Amino acid sequence: MCASVSLASLIALASRWNWVAELFSHFRLHYLLAQGVLFIVFLNTRRYLWLLATVLLALPNAWYVMPYLSPLVTTSAVAAPADAGPQIVTVNLNFRLRPPAQILDYLQQTQAEVLVLSEYTPAWARVLEPALSAWPHRLTRPRTDAFGLAVFSRQPFLSAQELPLGASGSENLQLVLPLAGREIELYAVHLFPPTSPVRAAARNEQLSSLAALLAEAPQRPRLVTGDFNLSPFSPYFPALLQASGLTDARRKEGLHITWPASPLPLWIAIDHCLADPAAGVSRVKTGPDIGSDHFPLEISLAAGS
Repeated sequence: MCASVSLASLIALASRWNWVAELFSHFRLHYLLAQGVLFIVFLNTRRYLWLLATVLLALPNAWYVMPYLSPLVTTSAVAAPADAGPQIVTVNLNFRLRPPAQILDYLQQTQAEVLVLSEYTPAWARVLEPALSAWPHRLTRPRTDAFGLAVFSRQPFLSAQELPLGASGSENLQLVLPLAGREIELYAVHLFPPTSPVRAAARNEQLSSLAALLAEAPQRPRLVTGDFNLSPFSPYFPALLQASGLTDARRKEGLHITWPASPLPLWIAIDHCLADPAAGVSRVKTGPDIGSDHFPLEISLAAGS
């Protein structure tokens, strides 16, 4: 275990320069937990050289991970009222699935004002568009591959348009709509997965384009949500936050993993909510297992004045 965790931690240090190394960066929490066990073992067996090496390799992992673990041991997290449901629900539907009743039931039962649906295909459109009549305002861009997208709203959009992010082949949307007593500029995105050098470069181009758009002076509070195919432990994630001026709204609630929805404990957080403080996001949490390969992300907003 020591050799594999140490090697993985070393590879993750090169994640800014190599797409394969970046894949290793997403599992820093797993490495840190293993390094905690190794610390205890080496301390008790007095193998101090191994202990020192483990601590040094754990430091970069801890730098990324600890801000998401601190809410578990502090009272700084501000939870939404117990009876307040989410205003926004973000769901990756999984384009390979035949629309299961479990996902449809979840969407129909949620009290959210807005649904952001990734991997939205013509098959999903045939099932969902008539079934989600409680959300009559919608902007849908179905595709037969994994990169269709749809936004359903109970309230009319003040504006709605496609969001060009440089690399073609995925749908991303920009909308303005009323939410929790304020006008919100909502960016609904599904970025490419970094599963090859080409896809990783395309995802990074999308991140750069998104950061440039968000760096412009805002006219109203902004909120970005969707499947980023990027964990908070990748160096590209804090770079996006710094360039855009937004905050990771889930951080005060902890990590809240979203993928994969499977018993194998290799879970990471790749569905996100980034927001201006003025957007009033009070809580971001993972929803239940609804039959997709992702857990939904439930976003609550405090009432605006």
